[in-house]
Amino acid sequence: MSGWHSVEQGETIPKIAFTFGITESKIWNDPNNLTLRNQRGNPNVLAPGDLVYIPDRELRYESKPVDRRHNFVLSEKRRQLLRIQWIDHDYQVIKGKRYVLAAAGTFVAGEFDERGFIEQWIPIECHEAKLTVWLRGDPARPGKTYVLKIGDLDPAENMTGRKGRLANLALFAGELTGDDDPDVEQAERILLRETGQGLVGRHGV
Repeated sequence: MSGWHSVEQGETIPKIAFTFGITESKIWNDPNNLTLRNQRGNPNVLAPGDLVYIPDRELRYESKPVDRRHNFVLSEKRRQLLRIQWIDHDYQVIKGKRYVLAAAGTFVAGEFDERGFIEQWIPIECHEAKLTVWLRGDPARPGKTYVLKIGDLDPAENMTGRKGRLANLALFAGELTGDDDPDVEQAERILLRETGQGLVGRHGV
């Protein structure tokens, strides 16, 4: 049944589509979500309280012989791309280091690429993942494990989104609230001075 859905923390359009059994494109491109598309620009970055219109499901009929077995495959893959870039305190990329990613019962091992990125497809229903990295390059020693909250980063134009991005860059250590904080302005000036890019320019979201 169609209607409006209020976004909760950690929800994205792909996750909402999975919950309601509708394709991502059908929700995102619905005319009722034009304002949301213009405001956010990215279906993977929403803020708590955003309103998303959920259209009705469309039934699809297939004509097949009844005396045979048929396999039907969902054309739209229900996965999400987890993309992480690792940089050091001098804002230089860390490459070639070993990692193990645990998400929704699956484990993937690899190394950071030449740009310091990890790019892995994970199940759409995954809200949390654990990333273990070996920054010192010695696999015999225990790695350091980080808990990743998938989809929890608010839009960059929100104060909570600005603080979250700066915290990920070790430039902000305060509470991730929507309140103004002079430390945010100072941290953004440092980021711009050291990298030549602001939060949106660096992360694109």
